[in-house]
Amino acid sequence: MKRILSLVFAMIVVFSLLPSISGNAQTTDGTQVSGIINTDTTWTVANSPFIVTGNILVYTGATLTIEPGVEVIFNGNFSIQVRGNLQAIGTEQERITFRHYDNGTWGGIELRANNNVLEFCDINAMLNVNNSDNFRYNSNNRIINCTMTSAQLGHGDVLRYSVIDGAGISGNTVGVNFLASGQVSNNTIINHNVGISKWSSHAFVGLQQTMGNTIKNNNIGIRLNSSGTRQTVIYNNIINNDIGIEIQWGGARLSASYNNFDNTQLNVRHQGSWGPIDFTNNYWGTTNRAEIASTIYDFYQNWDRGRVRFEPFLTISLEETLENTQRYHYHISTMRADFWTSSLSLNVTFTKNQDTDGGIIIIAFFDSNGGFLHSHRNDTFLDNREVGQTFTIWYDHTLLAPSIIAAVAEIRAFVWNDFHTMTPLSNVGVF
Repeated sequence: MKRILSLVFAMIVVFSLLPSISGNAQTTDGTQVSGIINTDTTWTVANSPFIVTGNILVYTGATLTIEPGVEVIFNGNFSIQVRGNLQAIGTEQERITFRHYDNGTWGGIELRANNNVLEFCDINAMLNVNNSDNFRYNSNNRIINCTMTSAQLGHGDVLRYSVIDGAGISGNTVGVNFLASGQVSNNTIINHNVGISKWSSHAFVGLQQTMGNTIKNNNIGIRLNSSGTRQTVIYNNIINNDIGIEIQWGGARLSASYNNFDNTQLNVRHQGSWGPIDFTNNYWGTTNRAEIASTIYDFYQNWDRGRVRFEPFLTISLEETLENTQRYHYHISTMRADFWTSSLSLNVTFTKNQDTDGGIIIIAFFDSNGGFLHSHRNDTFLDNREVGQTFTIWYDHTLLAPSIIAAVAEIRAFVWNDFHTMTPLSNVGVF
C-alpha cells in the first residue's frame, strides 16, 4: 500500500512540473522578436507569426516593414516604439494583425517619428503619436483602413476609413485625441467616454462632400477646446451619444455645419463664454425650433455661457441635402494642376453661369477613395462677377506634405456663399 501511495505521489509531482497546455499559454510557435531594430528589417509573411517577447524599439534611421498577412502576437504587456520608420501596409484581403496572445493588455504602438504608414491593420490597443516636434512640424503619419481601441494624433497626421472602438476598455477613454492639427474622415468612432477631443488646432473633422465620420455610442461625441484657432466639424453623423458636442472653452473660430445630430441628452453643451458660435445648417432630427433649442445648452440656460446660433437649420437629413444640391452657378472652363515633390500649383478658370448670393471659392483635394486630404479657401469674392464673366484663380501650397500630394486623385471646387451653403460646381478635375 505504501508503494502505491508513493507512486501516486510521484506522478502528481511529475504532472505538476509539466508546462500548462491551457488556452492561456504563451505563444512560442513563430519568430520571436524583441529589443532594438537598428537596421532596415522586414517581417515577412513566410516567417509569421512574430512573437513579441519584450519591448521593441525601431531605432532612428531604421525602417521596419511588415508584409500583408503578417500576425504580430505580444506575449506580455510589451509595446513597439518607432523612432525610425514603420511601414505596415496590408491589403483588404490580407490584413496585418497586432494582438495579445490571450486578448489581454499590451502596450500598443507609439510613433515618435514622421511619415509612418499603417494601412489595413488591426491593432487591438492604442496607437499613440508622441513626436516631440509634432507641434512645430508635420509628422504626416497616415493611418487608413485600420481598427484600434484609440488613437492619439500629431500635427498633420491623417486617420481615415478606420474603426476606433473602445468597447471593453476601462477608464476615461478618448477615441481620437488631437495633440495638434490633424485630419479625421470617414471613420467610425464608438464606445468611448469622449469620441474625439481637439485642442486649439486647425483640425478638420470629415471635411468632404460625402458623409464623413460616424461618431456614436460615446458619453461625449466631440469635445472641443479652442483659444481662437480654426476648428471645423462638417459632414458627420453625431448620433446616440449622451452629448453630441461639448465646447469646453473658447470657440472663437469654431463652426459646425452639415452634420446630423440625434443624441440622447443634449446635442450641444457650451461650457465656455464665447459666442455666438456657428452651428447653422445642421439637421437636428426635427424642424421644430423649440425642440432643437431644448437640445442645446448655452446662454439661455446659463447666462455665463456663450450663445450657440443654430438657425438656419436643415429641414431634411444631410444625405438628402447632398442629393438635392443641384444649383450650379459656375462651371470650370479649365483646371490645370502641377504636382511637384513638396508643393502643388493649380490654375482654375471659372465662368459664371447665373446670378448668386456672392460667396468665395473653396478647392478641396481627395484621394482615390473619396477621402478628404486638404482644402483651400480662396478669397476671390464673387459678388461683383457678371453672368458670363470668366476669371481664373491660382493656388499654390508649398507646405503640403509629399505624402498628401502623392495621394491626390480628385480636386473639387465649391462656392461657399453668404448663407454657408456648399454648392458644388458642375465640373471637377480628376487626375
